[in-house]
Amino acid sequence: MKKSYVLFITLVLVVVFSILANFILETNSLKNEAFKQKYLYLQAKNHILFLEDYILKTELEDTKDIKIDDDLFEIIAKRYGDEKSKIFFLSVKNKKFDIRLTKQIVKE
Repeated sequence: MKKSYVLFITLVLVVVFSILANFILETNSLKNEAFKQKYLYLQAKNHILFLEDYILKTELEDTKDIKIDDDLFEIIAKRYGDEKSKIFFLSVKNKKFDIRLTKQIVKE
């Protein structure tokens, strides 16, 4: 009878510690995922700020669209209307995650 109680307590402890370990690993995995998405958001924000600065400081008389090739992001700037228009639509989108930043600027 003693052996059955010891076996039962051992099984209960193994199950409890397994559930606890699983919970800890899931929490760490979610933290890593959130950190990765925060990092990619900051990187996308830097890309869109660079693109805005580039458009405002560069003469783009006959340019309608700008597309920058990148491994992680789709970086696009489009001019609204004709080629004399001063309104640009900027878009930075991550290729793997649902992270997308857009901005509309007016070049003066």
